[in-house]
Amino acid sequence: MTLRRGAAPDDGWSPSASPDTGDERVVEAGLFALLEDNAEFVDPVPATMDGSDSRPAPPAGPLRALRTVAAVAAARPDRPVRGAPVPAIAGSPSEPSPFWRFGFPALVLALSLLAVTLVRVGLNDVLTGRGGQMADRTRDPSAPGYEVLTEPTPTLLVVQTDTTGAVTGSTLMALSGEKVGGVIVMPPGTAITIPGMPPIRFDVAYDVNELPGIKLSAELALQVGIGDVTVIDPTKWADLVEPVGMVALTNPEEVRVDGKVLFRTGPLELKPADVGSYLSAVGSGESDVNRLNRNRLFWDAWLDKMKTTGTVDALPGESTSGIGKFLRGMSTLEADVAALPGEPQGMASGSLFTISEIGLGPMVARMVPFPVSPAEGVRLRVRVLDGTGRFSHGKSLAPTLVQAGCEITAIGNAKTFDIATTELIYYDDARREKVEKIAATLGVGRILKSDAAGQGVDLTIILGADAEQLMKDAGSTVITSPPEVVGTTILGGTSG
Repeated sequence: MTLRRGAAPDDGWSPSASPDTGDERVVEAGLFALLEDNAEFVDPVPATMDGSDSRPAPPAGPLRALRTVAAVAAARPDRPVRGAPVPAIAGSPSEPSPFWRFGFPALVLALSLLAVTLVRVGLNDVLTGRGGQMADRTRDPSAPGYEVLTEPTPTLLVVQTDTTGAVTGSTLMALSGEKVGGVIVMPPGTAITIPGMPPIRFDVAYDVNELPGIKLSAELALQVGIGDVTVIDPTKWADLVEPVGMVALTNPEEVRVDGKVLFRTGPLELKPADVGSYLSAVGSGESDVNRLNRNRLFWDAWLDKMKTTGTVDALPGESTSGIGKFLRGMSTLEADVAALPGEPQGMASGSLFTISEIGLGPMVARMVPFPVSPAEGVRLRVRVLDGTGRFSHGKSLAPTLVQAGCEITAIGNAKTFDIATTELIYYDDARREKVEKIAATLGVGRILKSDAAGQGVDLTIILGADAEQLMKDAGSTVITSPPEVVGTTILGGTSG
């Protein structure tokens, strides 16, 4: 569902807002409308539960939900025991709020449905030219008006747990391109930092609402919409690693728990049955950075051996979904395995891990070349059109834009090839500040406001002759698709 401010509701509902309305309010408006259309979400708590006929207010957006998670976390100094009741927030009843039983799951489902609708309507806007003029189509990449829709990079969040069910780490897998796959390992204490809120840890989000909670937290932390999520406990690790047998690696630090040495420093032949313990174990006083490094080394060695031994077809489970699909995809790619950039706020295990924004941007652009925004307004949806006759310019610029916080929805040619000055055309005053940051990143062009509808995007960039040096500085692109095809859908004539 594209939330076009002030637009006529041609699809049932289209909330409007004033130019000074923030991104969070836009998301909330869409969720409220969606919830109102689904009665089971409006009233998640039966009236008989509290003896009242009044309906609870529906969830009001991902940031508000995370504020509640933060409040729960702040009310207790330690991470909750897996499966234990959530301690009460000051001034609340002694038992967990019904919001966590019904409201938060409904919120996550509603947000997922909203994202699907946003994609559907945005695609329909491009295909039908709604809100703009549709010119003749062409399939010639060198012709004016040629345009392709980009295909989102497939992503999977792997949540790693120990024998008690507690989160001990998580990993983002991405099928980055035709030659490279990306893997980002993250510690359980990875924290989301949002102004005005206490830090929110991944493991706390999982304790509060399991997969939906940690998925939403990871999406907002990485600023990447994640397609799928799965949990792997020690038993599942043993099953997954069994086809390759021993995994050889060099263990950087001795792993000692309760005075017992589990894994010594140096060369290590890791048995499948010991993988779960190796990835989860952390000694008293040991930093989570040590465990993070062990996870990175294991993923690198495991994926490499799976590829060289050709044992991927022996993996258990589905081959077309979940981790089975991603491991099979990785078996044909060069794996780019990296640890999440950042640092712990203490040396002991369980310390908060703060993400380095400087390091995160380049890593995401490399691993997830075509990310989708996890929620409305988190990433700017951008069309990149070349006005000089070189379609490849849009591809070359894509990594720079992704690193700057954009979602590339389409790449193509402008209607003419005599554009001298790059134009950054936006459609909503609420996006002006982000557009200015993009312009500052590029260092070229002029910002223009259009009164026309954005055809499912927040910003259209038309590259001019002044961007020639920018293209040279961009260097080689991380996109590995053939030059004539960026996505699977070829369009033409939608250039503005």
